[in-house]
Amino acid sequence: MSVNERTPRLHPVNRLIRDLGKDEALRERLVSDRQSLYSDYGLGAQEIAGLEEGSISALERVGVHPMYRMHWLMMSQPEAAGALSVKEYIDKARSGAGNG
Repeated sequence: MSVNERTPRLHPVNRLIRDLGKDEALRERLVSDRQSLYSDYGLGAQEIAGLEEGSISALERVGVHPMYRMHWLMMSQPEAAGALSVKEYIDKARSGAGNG
């Protein structure tokens, strides 16, 4: 069995966030044509709502991997990302603050 056969496929919402981190054109589409981008990744209404809400708990509810939650914040709300340190983000995630 190959590594690819043993490795589970990324959930579409996680694949989108991973790809956004690698591709400037996708990040531009996130700003200019978000709904089409979501559609191209096959996201459902609940996943889209979770991404749009953007809270830690909303991202968790729709299956965003913990590693990708802060990535989403940085890409979807760059102004917020600049105002929040990684330590503050982790503290909030651990305490449940800002989850709603």
